[in-house]
Amino acid sequence: MDTPSTKASGEGEHDISVSPGYLYQQGIVLPYEYGKIAYMTGAAYLHVQNLFEKKGIIIPDTKFELGKTKQGTIITIDEVLTPDSSRFWEAKDYKKKMADNEAPTSYSKQFGRNIGTPGQPYTEDERFLIGCRYIETYQKLMGKRFIPDKRPPLQRIIDDVRQSLAQV
Repeated sequence: MDTPSTKASGEGEHDISVSPGYLYQQGIVLPYEYGKIAYMTGAAYLHVQNLFEKKGIIIPDTKFELGKTKQGTIITIDEVLTPDSSRFWEAKDYKKKMADNEAPTSYSKQFGRNIGTPGQPYTEDERFLIGCRYIETYQKLMGKRFIPDKRPPLQRIIDDVRQSLAQV
């Protein structure tokens, strides 16, 4: 199912669901561009869904955040198919948990939302638990051991930006 939305104008507000027609009327995308976006995001979703299905993971939903360059090229502007943009559920207990009116075992950022106190910074223990869950999620989704990148954060950013620019 494709449900387009736009960013709300205020900080912290939820995205606004819109129709494709609204996007055309506002000049955000042309109909052929929308078709291309729907095809490409659908293909990406199905590809990852098939990969994760083999690992016992269901992807009930995800979002793609897109934008346009000054030249009009449509690009992704945020993460794609990550725990921050998607819900990943454990397939083996999904049906039972839903039948018992429980939330399925999840590998998404909702975990952090559930343990924090709204409007309050995370405690040291909460940050530790969130970090552990993200490591567990990485290992479950990627099927390999998490090895932390120990470079200083600024150096990682500089190196990663340079590497990205070299590919453009």
